[in-house]
Amino acid sequence: MARLNADMEQAALRMVEPRDDESFLVIGFGPGVGLELLLDAVTPASVLGVDPSRAMVHAARRRLARHRLRNSVELLQAPAADVPAATTFDAAIAVNCEQFWDPHRTSLQAIADALRPGGRLVTVTHQWAIEKRHSLQAWKTLVRADLADAHLGPPTWSEGRYQSGPAIAYLAHLHGQRKVRTCP
Repeated sequence: MARLNADMEQAALRMVEPRDDESFLVIGFGPGVGLELLLDAVTPASVLGVDPSRAMVHAARRRLARHRLRNSVELLQAPAADVPAATTFDAAIAVNCEQFWDPHRTSLQAIADALRPGGRLVTVTHQWAIEKRHSLQAWKTLVRADLADAHLGPPTWSEGRYQSGPAIAYLAHLHGQRKVRTCP
């Protein structure tokens, strides 16, 4: 996973255009390759990673254990829908995990609620993973509707061929005021 998805992680970083002193939400970080690339690219104010897999949280912690910026990263075992409500971010990045956001709309809303106005969301997803449930066009329609409901978008779509196969990506910005969620 780490080797095969590294070029997709790099593409996501190019799309999000990270800057020093920004705060980042990294969803479904897997073994932490994208986290490490982010820390190598900029000096963030903070990074929160959420991944539902305990094994991936441990793998990412091991990967970042000696990184000079490791103290700016907090890793939580949680799904995208459980992004902490009181935290705000300049950008959110998700590589090869959006197909697991269930329900999709709830997860997107949680991410949008955690972004500052104008905040950026970038996702990159394998086409084969999307096509397990939807045609690409049906998926784009679903994503557009859910983004609009969360006050994100309209998305800027791109397609690419990566080491692990073709993928589809989008960049969307949060419009309007940030909603404050309450924790259940």
